[in-house]
Amino acid sequence: MVEKFKNGQVIKIKNEAYVVIGMIEFQEDSWVWQEYKLKSDSGKVKWLNVEENEGKKQYSIYEMNFSIPIMKSMNFNFKNKNYKLFEKGTARVKTYFGNVDVDKNEKVNFSEYISEDKKTLVSFEDWSGEIEKSIGNYLDETDIEITNEIKAVKTTSPKKSESIIVVVFSMLFIVLPILFAGMGSFIASRKTISSFLEKDTNFSYVTSVTNNENNQKAKVYKTNLSIDEAVKKIIDGAPEAIKKVTDADDDEGIGIFTNAEYAYVYQSEDNVTYVQVSKKKYVTSGTRAYRSRFHTRGFYRTYTTNSTNSTYNSYLSSARQQSINSRKSSGGGTSSGK
Repeated sequence: MVEKFKNGQVIKIKNEAYVVIGMIEFQEDSWVWQEYKLKSDSGKVKWLNVEENEGKKQYSIYEMNFSIPIMKSMNFNFKNKNYKLFEKGTARVKTYFGNVDVDKNEKVNFSEYISEDKKTLVSFEDWSGEIEKSIGNYLDETDIEITNEIKAVKTTSPKKSESIIVVVFSMLFIVLPILFAGMGSFIASRKTISSFLEKDTNFSYVTSVTNNENNQKAKVYKTNLSIDEAVKKIIDGAPEAIKKVTDADDDEGIGIFTNAEYAYVYQSEDNVTYVQVSKKKYVTSGTRAYRSRFHTRGFYRTYTTNSTNSTYNSYLSSARQQSINSRKSSGGGTSSGK
């Protein structure tokens, strides 16, 4: 039986040290294997696949590669190498630990390709329609040095002192607008896309995803509405909070921005409309917004969001003015600012 590595354990691969920060154990029928999430001192993230084949340990290591075309055929060519399908199936998550974003018994369809020279592996994992792509290679046992060193792995839970600071500042941000603006204006400005999606019956929560670079989370909702209907519904739900609506290059999705949030409305391959919403910190670059697939490994697809959508921004202006007029007629005040 393959010995399992521990959370925080240091593993050296070809003399480069990595720390185990997570693990997913998969099972397909009687076949069980582990995939360990590793992180180097430089921040490099890789996945170490460990399985037992005829009594021998077998290792392979992968890293994400966004440029691999999604393939459903038996053979394909990538960067002047020919690959052929050698393994596929459906597995479930048996157990897990650490910084991974999966649920127990969650299922994944996988397919593995190998190059003609047997040196390179390409892996596709299909999690409920979202495809994760990675490239890697086999390792010899001599390539791996398993140490007994255990390092502390940071968790996403805030320290108690940090929680107190967050509470204090949260209270300040709540109290100060009340002191300096009308109550009606304050209530309107505090509306968020997240709170709207939580309460509106047109949207149902699916899951949460994590940006593994900064441990920020995003929530994913699905709806029976079209993209157009969903975007307009969100605008109507928080018109004064929303600052702009953008197109996503090379994609039919729509981005919606507030001062603190980013929402991405898109349609999956099976024509289901989804909304992913997060704090702006989830987006790791000022010029590009990120949508991740629903589950594990933090696979991110990028979309440029500088191109404003004139149609939806016109709709936003109209919805915002209607909201302001409604507050004025009910005795509420108005305020200005970013």
